[in-house]
Amino acid sequence: MQTFLWVCTFFVSFFVISLTPAEGPTKHMTGYVVTFELIFDKGKGPNRTTEKKIREAFEKVSDTAGLAERPPATQALLRKRAEGDLPKLEDVLKALSYFLPEIELLIDSEASPVKVIYRIRPGRSYRIDSAIVQDKKGTDIWPVDAAEIGLAEGNSASADVIKDSKNKLLRWFRHRGFAFPVIADPKAIVDHKDGTVDIVYVVDPGPMAYFGPVKLEGLTTVDESLVLKKIPWKTGDRFDIELLEKARSDLTSSMLFSLVRLTTADEIDENNLLPVSVTVEERGHRTIGVGAGYRTDEGFGAKLLWEHRNLFGGGE
Repeated sequence: MQTFLWVCTFFVSFFVISLTPAEGPTKHMTGYVVTFELIFDKGKGPNRTTEKKIREAFEKVSDTAGLAERPPATQALLRKRAEGDLPKLEDVLKALSYFLPEIELLIDSEASPVKVIYRIRPGRSYRIDSAIVQDKKGTDIWPVDAAEIGLAEGNSASADVIKDSKNKLLRWFRHRGFAFPVIADPKAIVDHKDGTVDIVYVVDPGPMAYFGPVKLEGLTTVDESLVLKKIPWKTGDRFDIELLEKARSDLTSSMLFSLVRLTTADEIDENNLLPVSVTVEERGHRTIGVGAGYRTDEGFGAKLLWEHRNLFGGGE
């Protein structure tokens, strides 16, 4: 097993470049076509959706494919362009959890147009084996459920999964009173024999925070008491990001405001209290509606609707 930072390249692939003898450094060309040949072990290939995703990712990063309508002047320059795509294709595969790919480049200069073929053997897709959350001293002290942050055993060890897990881990701490956790990029412990990856997070959660005083801004006709009734915490309660979200949702659904924004201070005070600012913009409280219709038993009819959502300042 080896440990690496996720942001670094995990492994070294083998690039086999095959060029036909007819290709010459000064041979001119008029055009070429690019093909990505994906070869998987029998019974171990991805589903069609994943394979399509791989091909689309190749086409997105490949200069050879993207610049096909602007071919270089010579085949030697084409070879240079094609070789420049090799590490990009490798990075795509690693980001999709294929950590030991083999990529072979073939250029058929006798074909018309010239054929550029990337023959790619991604190998097996690596899977998550476990997730470990440690403090800065390397102690496993946080009982985080791996499935709760998207790193359940057997999940794909792709870059998207790992990135999403970091966001979920941040939320895990913010749900439990830590308003400003700092999480380093994860480390990966890779087992080539089993095709699995252990993800290790190092977290500095910071001090426990508690809700401080609430400051209201933007009210003109709505009573402060109505807004405060929708705040689901009291000063001194343990901080919880989900309570902030609930307050925002409840205030928005009151239909009294066109804008609701909740923000916290940048740091806790000397008593570990975290002040919260609630900024709102009141919307028009009156609605007038006019409707008309025709019924066979009553003939033409009309109706007038008048609504006031804040008649006495309390959201009535």
